[in-house]
Amino acid sequence: MGPANLVLLVMTSWCGILFLLVGYVVKQNQSLGTISFPNLRIEKIRDKVGFSRFVSNHLMLAGVVALFTSLIIGLLPQFTLLAILLFIIAILLIVTELAINKKRYL
Repeated sequence: MGPANLVLLVMTSWCGILFLLVGYVVKQNQSLGTISFPNLRIEKIRDKVGFSRFVSNHLMLAGVVALFTSLIIGLLPQFTLLAILLFIIAILLIVTELAINKKRYL
């Protein structure tokens, strides 16, 4: 494994751990102040508990995807480019689904 793969491994692992921790904190504390969307006003949210659960589940899913990507980079360094491309696509899909379905709670 080269130095570039090692850097990618550390970056995706750190990203995954960070997403998992933020998702866990949002789910446990139901702290909507840490969530920032464009044009989102916390007082307009009808179901604050459901919305915090919805956002935290998506954050933790992104964290699992990032950790899975780092696992692929660590175990199969020849597929690093493919793993990063799939990581980017998966994160974009998660964020798009989050942005589309957030209207259920507004």
